[in-house]
Amino acid sequence: MATLETLEERIRETERTIMNAKKGNLKNPVDISDYETYLNYLKQKRNSKQKQLSREQAKK
Repeated sequence: MATLETLEERIRETERTIMNAKKGNLKNPVDISDYETYLNYLKQKRNSKQKQLSREQAKK
């Protein structure tokens, strides 16, 4: 499973890609909705990872 730091980095990269796509700065035009869907998935994954880490901390 991805670490919290890895998820944060993927989120930043995806947000940069979306911004560049909206500006038209990408070599290959892409469907932004695919990246937005992926971004939402990453954010959900990050939130569940944070909850899991919180539960593990509470057990200690």
